Amino acid sequence: MESITHIKTHVALIAVSLIYGVSYSVIKTITPEFVAPFGFIVYRVFFAGIGMWILALGKIDPIDWHSDGFRLLACAFSGVAINQLLFFKGISMTTAVHGGLLMTLIPVFVFILSKIMLKEVLGSVRLIGLTIAFLGTLMIVFSSGADLTDGDRLGDMMLVANSFSFALYLILAKPLMAKYHALTVTKWVFLFAFVMVLPVGYQEAQEAQWSRMGFPEMIGLIYVILFGTLIVYLLNNWALKRAKSSTVGIYVYTQPVFATIVALFFYGELFTFIEGIATVFIFGGVYLVTSFVKSRR
Repeated sequence: MESITHIKTHVALIAVSLIYGVSYSVIKTITPEFVAPFGFIVYRVFFAGIGMWILALGKIDPIDWHSDGFRLLACAFSGVAINQLLFFKGISMTTAVHGGLLMTLIPVFVFILSKIMLKEVLGSVRLIGLTIAFLGTLMIVFSSGADLTDGDRLGDMMLVANSFSFALYLILAKPLMAKYHALTVTKWVFLFAFVMVLPVGYQEAQEAQWSRMGFPEMIGLIYVILFGTLIVYLLNNWALKRAKSSTVGIYVYTQPVFATIVALFFYGELFTFIEGIATVFIFGGVYLVTSFVKSRR
């Protein structure tokens, strides 16, 4: 039974990476042309939050607000509000190459915070796996041939802060997942996050150009809200309840692989030999990290 749960956990994390890989291409067709970035975040958090509360109807799982209220607020801030705001603003100020490169800091921050805050044992095998996966991600980023000197330094700093905030969320949310149902945690996180992002994105949300959106853009918007936000956060939190924070974090390295594969269909790009080698590095590194966790149970 434990092995089945273990497999389901990794399938869920792979699904998260695949959905994110599709989302990167879909989001580019919607923002900023039809909805400005901060306004887009407001709609994502609002509608995904409604979906979570609907799914949670009938589930009685009371929160101990005295001991866990502040942690939930911190999760809403680090995992959704500031995380989304920094990412969308940062990526609009710098290059996609920098975005792909700086995203790889998430597992690094997770490993460091796991050691400091959760006292997780990292071990040499997991560190080797982390390094191999990191090198694979760098291969994908550098294979694009883009100039790494392009991009805005402030935008880069925002993306670094974004990576740190999501890593912090994975650490802060872990104890909550052990105590409550994943849906319970997620619905409250999104409720608090909506209150946080609304003042920032309200004006841009009001200026959304719905009348200019065609059918493909509307389908894309639904996909991003339903799959790229609602389902992704539920799957991620469900996996976080059953795996170490560092295990969840390492799967971030698979996102560029899926994003590249999806781009083949969206933009007709070629999957190069270097990208194939990088894919082997990334999944090989993930295997070392996750298999080491399994062997220690």
